[in-house]
Amino acid sequence: PNPAKSYFTELGTGMSAEGLDCERVGPEGDEGRETVEACKQACRENYFCNLINYRESARNCDLRYCLNASSPELWDNPDVNVHALIEANDTDELLDPTHDGYVMFGAPNASGWGGIVYGGCQAGREVPTSGVWITIPETAVPR
Repeated sequence: PNPAKSYFTELGTGMSAEGLDCERVGPEGDEGRETVEACKQACRENYFCNLINYRESARNCDLRYCLNASSPELWDNPDVNVHALIEANDTDELLDPTHDGYVMFGAPNASGWGGIVYGGCQAGREVPTSGVWITIPETAVPR
Protein backbone atom coordinates (compact mmCIF):
# COMPACT_ATOMS: atom_id res chain seq x y z
CA PRO A 1 0.00 0.00 0.00
CA ASN A 2 1.07 3.55 -0.68
CA PRO A 3 1.38 5.75 2.40
CA ALA A 4 -0.56 9.00 2.58
CA LYS A 5 1.32 12.24 2.02
CA SER A 6 0.87 14.66 4.86
CA TYR A 7 2.74 17.91 5.27
CA PHE A 8 2.40 21.48 6.51
CA THR A 9 2.85 24.41 4.17
CA GLU A 10 3.17 28.04 5.25
CA LEU A 11 0.41 30.16 3.73
CA GLY A 12 1.41 33.54 5.10
CA THR A 13 3.53 35.48 7.56
CA GLY A 14 2.00 38.35 9.49
CA MET A 15 -1.40 36.87 8.71
CA SER A 16 -3.99 34.61 10.31
CA ALA A 17 -7.01 32.59 9.21
CA GLU A 18 -9.89 33.52 11.50
CA GLY A 19 -12.82 34.06 9.15
CA LEU A 20 -16.13 32.23 9.03
CA ASP A 21 -14.51 29.66 6.74
CA CYS A 22 -12.09 28.56 9.53
CA GLU A 23 -13.68 27.45 12.79
CA ARG A 24 -11.54 27.24 15.94
CA VAL A 25 -11.16 23.64 17.15
CA GLY A 26 -8.52 23.94 19.87
CA PRO A 27 -6.26 23.48 21.62
CA GLU A 28 -7.17 22.81 25.22
CA GLY A 29 -5.13 24.93 27.64
CA ASP A 30 -1.51 25.62 26.72
CA GLU A 31 -1.07 22.68 24.33
CA GLY A 32 1.25 23.41 21.42
CA ARG A 33 2.43 26.83 22.57
CA GLU A 34 6.10 25.89 23.12
CA THR A 35 7.14 25.87 19.43
CA VAL A 36 5.59 25.92 15.99
CA GLU A 37 6.49 22.21 15.71
CA ALA A 38 4.58 21.47 18.95
CA CYS A 39 1.60 23.36 17.52
CA LYS A 40 1.78 21.33 14.30
CA GLN A 41 1.87 18.13 16.36
CA ALA A 42 -1.19 19.27 18.34
CA CYS A 43 -2.96 19.84 15.02
CA ARG A 44 -2.04 16.35 13.76
CA GLU A 45 -3.49 14.88 16.97
CA ASN A 46 -6.77 16.80 16.63
CA TYR A 47 -9.16 14.99 14.28
CA PHE A 48 -10.70 18.22 12.94
CA CYS A 49 -7.58 20.41 12.64
CA ASN A 50 -6.24 21.25 9.19
CA LEU A 51 -4.67 24.68 9.81
CA ILE A 52 -2.73 26.48 12.54
CA ASN A 53 -2.18 30.13 13.39
CA TYR A 54 1.06 30.33 15.40
CA ARG A 55 2.41 33.42 17.19
CA GLU A 56 6.08 33.53 18.27
CA SER A 57 5.95 36.48 20.70
CA ALA A 58 3.59 35.73 23.59
CA ARG A 59 3.54 32.22 22.13
CA ASN A 60 0.16 30.99 21.08
CA CYS A 61 -1.14 28.01 19.11
CA ASP A 62 -4.54 28.31 17.45
CA LEU A 63 -5.99 25.17 15.82
CA ARG A 64 -8.56 25.62 13.05
CA TYR A 65 -10.78 23.57 10.77
CA CYS A 66 -11.09 25.37 7.42
CA LEU A 67 -13.45 24.52 4.59
CA ASN A 68 -10.46 24.77 2.23
CA ALA A 69 -7.22 24.76 4.21
CA SER A 70 -5.07 25.42 1.16
CA SER A 71 -6.91 28.67 0.39
CA PRO A 72 -8.54 30.20 3.49
CA GLU A 73 -9.48 33.84 3.90
CA LEU A 74 -6.40 35.49 5.46
CA TRP A 75 -6.31 38.61 7.63
CA ASP A 76 -3.39 40.87 8.56
CA ASN A 77 -2.13 39.86 12.00
CA PRO A 78 1.44 40.89 12.89
CA ASP A 79 3.71 38.20 14.36
CA VAL A 80 1.34 35.35 13.40
CA ASN A 81 2.11 32.75 10.74
CA VAL A 82 -0.46 30.50 9.06
CA HIS A 83 0.35 26.87 8.24
CA ALA A 84 -2.03 24.49 6.44
CA LEU A 85 -1.98 20.72 6.96
CA ILE A 86 -2.22 19.16 3.51
CA GLU A 87 -3.12 15.50 3.31
CA ALA A 88 -3.40 13.57 0.07
CA ASN A 89 -2.94 9.93 -0.67
CA ASP A 90 -1.85 8.43 -3.94
CA THR A 91 -5.39 7.27 -4.72
CA ASP A 92 -6.66 10.87 -4.51
CA GLU A 93 -4.00 11.99 -6.97
CA LEU A 94 -4.80 9.17 -9.41
CA LEU A 95 -8.54 9.91 -9.28
CA ASP A 96 -8.07 13.67 -9.63
CA PRO A 97 -4.63 14.36 -11.14
CA THR A 98 -3.28 17.89 -10.91
CA HIS A 99 -1.44 17.60 -14.23
CA ASP A 100 -2.16 16.78 -17.85
CA GLY A 101 -0.24 13.52 -17.83
CA TYR A 102 2.99 12.12 -16.47
CA VAL A 103 5.82 14.62 -16.16
CA MET A 104 9.58 14.15 -15.81
CA PHE A 105 12.03 16.79 -14.60
CA GLY A 106 15.74 17.24 -15.23
CA ALA A 107 17.99 18.82 -12.61
CA PRO A 108 19.17 22.41 -13.08
CA ASN A 109 22.89 23.15 -12.87
CA ALA A 110 24.55 24.98 -9.95
CA SER A 111 23.63 28.41 -11.37
CA GLY A 112 19.96 27.46 -11.57
CA TRP A 113 19.76 26.98 -15.35
CA GLY A 114 19.43 23.87 -17.46
CA GLY A 115 16.39 22.27 -15.86
CA ILE A 116 14.29 20.29 -18.33
CA VAL A 117 10.52 19.88 -18.18
CA TYR A 118 8.76 17.22 -20.23
CA GLY A 119 5.08 18.08 -20.24
CA GLY A 120 2.61 15.21 -20.17
CA CYS A 121 4.77 12.37 -21.51
CA GLN A 122 1.67 10.10 -21.48
CA ALA A 123 3.59 6.92 -20.60
CA GLY A 124 0.69 5.88 -18.37
CA ARG A 125 0.55 4.24 -14.95
CA GLU A 126 1.59 0.76 -16.04
CA VAL A 127 5.11 1.19 -17.40
CA PRO A 128 6.51 -2.24 -18.39
CA THR A 129 9.79 -3.39 -16.81
CA SER A 130 11.36 -3.20 -20.28
CA GLY A 131 10.68 0.56 -20.21
CA VAL A 132 9.02 2.96 -22.65
CA TRP A 133 10.66 5.10 -25.32
CA ILE A 134 9.29 8.64 -25.34
CA THR A 135 10.51 11.47 -27.55
CA ILE A 136 9.44 14.89 -26.31
CA PRO A 137 10.82 18.36 -27.09
CA GLU A 138 12.73 19.90 -24.17
CA THR A 139 12.00 23.25 -22.55
CA ALA A 140 14.54 25.04 -20.35
CA VAL A 141 13.12 26.35 -17.09
CA PRO A 142 15.09 28.77 -14.87
CA ARG A 143 15.27 27.93 -11.18
